[in-house]
Amino acid sequence: MATISGGSNRLGWNNALNSARWSVQCGAVLGVLLTSACSMPNTAKPPVLGPDEGQTQTRMPPVAPMTAPTAPTPLATQLTPLPGPAPYAAPQDTAATHNVTLGTGANITVIGSSGNDVITVGAPTQSVIAGTGKSTVNVPAYLASAKVVGRSPAKTTLHIITPGTAALSDEDSNITVKLTPGTNNLSLGQGANITAVGTPGTDAITVGAPTQSVIAGSGTDTVNASSDLAGVKVVGHGQAVTTLVITTGGNATLNNADSNLTVVLNGGAGGPSFHDRPTALHPHAWRKARPAKHWHVAAKASPVRHGAHGLACPPTSTPAPGLK
Repeated sequence: MATISGGSNRLGWNNALNSARWSVQCGAVLGVLLTSACSMPNTAKPPVLGPDEGQTQTRMPPVAPMTAPTAPTPLATQLTPLPGPAPYAAPQDTAATHNVTLGTGANITVIGSSGNDVITVGAPTQSVIAGTGKSTVNVPAYLASAKVVGRSPAKTTLHIITPGTAALSDEDSNITVKLTPGTNNLSLGQGANITAVGTPGTDAITVGAPTQSVIAGSGTDTVNASSDLAGVKVVGHGQAVTTLVITTGGNATLNNADSNLTVVLNGGAGGPSFHDRPTALHPHAWRKARPAKHWHVAAKASPVRHGAHGLACPPTSTPAPGLK
């Protein structure tokens, strides 16, 4: 084995070591540069990892395609319109209770309210026009002719606060007439939509228009109607106490709503008359001074009414001979 000695060999080893050291240093520097270059992203083409490199590939989520831009919503539809001004509302009547006495002044008219009104009439020229509420008009029998215009028979009542004879105004309408128990003789006039209510007393009620009606009380009630007004509604309290008297002859048709009453035909062609009464109850003597048209032949004994000829009725006597 040769041994290297001397200065030339030492110089050679030094040169060799220096070359190796430089190579190592240059390789380290070159490795750093290569590593830096590989770690920098490639903007042109991203690196693709192979399947054998043992790494999981991370992919970016797909990008949604762009759509055409939509038109912007008009500003006018985004604004909420301001509310308009509230409509004017007229003040309404307060549903209060009024109790008014009219005194005895003349030509006074009262207009009712939407509440409960109680109005007392004190003169025949006073009048009441009912409001939309319930109204009660109080009148004594002798002032029943005061004008009362109701809202409806269910809402407006004409209360005759004293018994006796009472006659309503022909201008009355849309009312219910309430009587005071006692003896009453009521004429409803010719007003429309009037209902009379009887009492436990004795009531005679005369109707005057086809839209009137009578509801009898528990007392003795007589309803008088002409044949053309026999169709008024009469609801009786019982046949023994409620009577509908048809006061004139002619055609008469009762209302289908009638009930519990007795109908009496008075003054018709088949009704009783003075000439049908027995002779003993109404005697007439033959008078010579009577004109021929007033003479009665012996075969005709039918009497005539007292005063029909303007003559007194003397006692019965035998007809004079020769009279015809």
